[in-house]
Amino acid sequence: MTRTIDLEQEKLGLEEVVAMVEGGDEVVVTRGEEQIARVNHIQGAKPERQSLLGTHRGWVSYIADDFDAELPDSFWLGEE
Repeated sequence: MTRTIDLEQEKLGLEEVVAMVEGGDEVVVTRGEEQIARVNHIQGAKPERQSLLGTHRGWVSYIADDFDAELPDSFWLGEE
């Protein structure tokens, strides 16, 4: 659905316009009778970059010799 917002009549913030777009609407911004902008959802847009397996290969500089050693019972029981 296309919604039209007249800057001279409606005082909406950017967050409200973005919420409309995220809800599936296309927003046309006008000043009087003149269209000045069109805001719509970017197809296939990803909200954030996703991490990829293996992108930090070689970044580990040290692993202790006992890294995979069994932990003592005191660790699991919360004893010191």
